[in-house]
Amino acid sequence: MKKIISTIFLVGLTAIVFIGCKKIERIYFSPVTTIDKMEIIDMTAITDSTFLVLCKDKDEKREVYRCTWGKNQKVTSKKMGKTLSLKFNTIEFKDGKTWLAGDTLAIRMSEDTGTSWARWKSKSFDDWKENWHSDISDLTNIYIKNDEPYFAIGTDDLFKGNFYWFSTEWNSWKSGQKQFGLNDMLVCDDSLVYIAGYGSICFANKMGENHTLENIGGENFTSICTNGKYVYACSYSGKIYRSKIAENKWEHVYSKGTRLLFIESDNAGNVVAVGESKKISISNDNGENWREESYSDGNKISCMKMINNEFYIGTEKGVIIKLNNANLQ
Repeated sequence: MKKIISTIFLVGLTAIVFIGCKKIERIYFSPVTTIDKMEIIDMTAITDSTFLVLCKDKDEKREVYRCTWGKNQKVTSKKMGKTLSLKFNTIEFKDGKTWLAGDTLAIRMSEDTGTSWARWKSKSFDDWKENWHSDISDLTNIYIKNDEPYFAIGTDDLFKGNFYWFSTEWNSWKSGQKQFGLNDMLVCDDSLVYIAGYGSICFANKMGENHTLENIGGENFTSICTNGKYVYACSYSGKIYRSKIAENKWEHVYSKGTRLLFIESDNAGNVVAVGESKKISISNDNGENWREESYSDGNKISCMKMINNEFYIGTEKGVIIKLNNANLQ
């Protein structure tokens, strides 16, 4: 295996095409950067050429790095601020502000892309810590709306989690305690929430006030996404399901047979699912047909995110990999 260092290497399977007299190399699976000795937890886009990465080291300490695409398609990475004092699990950037969420309802906000952080304080959270311990969990996903966290999920253990939403009527947060673990959250149209969990998928409308379980069960749903038309969910058993947004009618569209952990989709009809095997499942027609491609980097995948409508994979060894468009055709 070729050693990967912290700058881009144009490696892997390539195809060459010509447009006029210009030659373009199209990389299939291309490592774009490596953040040494760090596991990639989450990523979020800032601009078309810059994204933030949340990482952890072997001692579980968290760091935020800013990665920037430069000339010659090289990516440079820079550590932002000090080592974080708490265990954060997700990072989001929206409307000029960066948000972190993590253990025991910890939320931080930065207005300088991670150089400094301020505590986001909720009266509800303080009250829960005093009186309602069952409402406390470790945040794993947040959704930002109107310059504040509006929806979130947290995990307590494998069979227990919490869904949080901001009540405009109460002007504070509410908590819905779930008797199953919550793995991933998707928000559509700023108001419809899908939660992938251990045993089912929860659907919440009316700005989070109304919760129902989808007519789909018996799976540990690990990840959920949308391309604006369909919602896709993958499971630990290797299955993928699809439903049109808000129709709540799920169909089984694919079985890989090995554990799937992450699924993402773009607005061109491409859907990508990855897991614990050396294969990546790809559909180019909104989930109608699927194929597998080999993933030979050798590092265990730890996250997958859409950055500017492109697929990025993070690994436990700190390698960040981009699936170029050629890989999806």
